[in-house]
Amino acid sequence: MQAQKRADLQRVTSLLGAREARLGTRDQLRETTGCDFGELPPVGRLFGIPLLFDEALLQQDEIYFNAGSLTVSMAADPRAIDALEQAIHY
Repeated sequence: MQAQKRADLQRVTSLLGAREARLGTRDQLRETTGCDFGELPPVGRLFGIPLLFDEALLQQDEIYFNAGSLTVSMAADPRAIDALEQAIHY
């Protein structure tokens, strides 16, 4: 999702068909993905987790994100990430 937005955890719960959704801790992030806070790229399938994708991002020509590092960023076509990930639209 875009940086200025906040996650709607009730909607996330519904989209995932879960009983509850919450933000994970830094330790849980590192344990699940090997990434530290701020390093997580938008590729949930790589880590065995679904990607929730803000539909507003599909209106952009490119999106920028950290690529597993706080010092390395990437640009990508959001439609390519959406197709690759078979994302759940948010």
